[in-house]
Amino acid sequence: MAIYTREPESKYTTAPEGLHGAVGCDVVDLGLVTDQFGTRPMVELRWMLERLDTQDADERRIIVRKRYRNSLHEKAGLRRDLEMWRGKKFSADELRGFDLERLIGVSCPLGAVVLAGGLGAMRRAMNKDRSEFDPRKALIEARKAARQICQLRFEAFGCAGQASRITVVPLEKMARKYAA
Repeated sequence: MAIYTREPESKYTTAPEGLHGAVGCDVVDLGLVTDQFGTRPMVELRWMLERLDTQDADERRIIVRKRYRNSLHEKAGLRRDLEMWRGKKFSADELRGFDLERLIGVSCPLGAVVLAGGLGAMRRAMNKDRSEFDPRKALIEARKAARQICQLRFEAFGCAGQASRITVVPLEKMARKYAA
């Protein structure tokens, strides 16, 4: 018996690369999810962009989603992103329990990077003309995408134009700081 697959009828519009105004619109508890790292509690945060989807006949707003391990551990991506969004670190009290639904309706700048920027640029370059693939050309596109991502983040966090204020610290001195 044949098993067929096809393209879904609804078209999903990805957010264009760049910085967007967005509002937290949903938090989804995905429960326990099993992947290559084991079984972990996962959540999905969703943001609605201010930008309208012009490819949609109803011109609805674009929804951006990101999945996280449901943890506020100091190295967790959820904690890192929430602290950037909120503009402050979590207090000890908040670390004991933070209601993610408080994020619904809260605005934030959201940097959309299609296929993790450099990886997406490499895939686009590789798929242009498969008969004459040159990895060096793909890396050129990836570097351009990485530079654009850095520029967007500098602008989003108010760091653009501050290069003259950066103090260069020699590697040996930095190594001593970390060793102490």
